Amino acid sequence: MGGSIEVKRRAGKGAQAPCPRDLEAAQARNEKGTAQLAFSLDRQGRVTATRILKSSGSAALDQETLELVRRAQPFPALPAAMAGAQIDLTVPVRFNMH
Repeated sequence: MGGSIEVKRRAGKGAQAPCPRDLEAAQARNEKGTAQLAFSLDRQGRVTATRILKSSGSAALDQETLELVRRAQPFPALPAAMAGAQIDLTVPVRFNMH
């Protein structure tokens, strides 16, 4: 499960990148919500697919959710002992804009 912790840590780092204008506007409106993000990683740790399973309720926050996982790549390569060409993950991404 150490790889799971690393994926969460790297995704969190992506969330700390500078805010685009839409995200700044969401912050000015004190928007908040939790988006449910599904994404896939190939064996080298590259993001191959992203999608929102459940919206945060804000288009700007949902878009930021998709972008943050792409900014966080590359993730660690999948361990040799793990079967398959990719891993599919689902994580909540919570925003509380102040």
